[in-house]
Amino acid sequence: MIGGVGILGGAFDPPHNGHVTLARQAIEHFRLDELRVRVVAQPGHKQVGTAPAVRLRLARLAFEPL
Repeated sequence: MIGGVGILGGAFDPPHNGHVTLARQAIEHFRLDELRVRVVAQPGHKQVGTAPAVRLRLARLAFEPL
């Protein structure tokens, strides 16, 4: 796929530089017009220790510069 909108979802507990690097590389590799980041409130693949609202706020701060 070239162009369009990408979606990156995850628990982001916490969001870190690896997540941001992955997002930047996806934007570049797929030539995305936009990348939407979604924080999963209750991920089925792992337990999270941080409230969804806090993880959402942290993700907004981490991914905002993209």
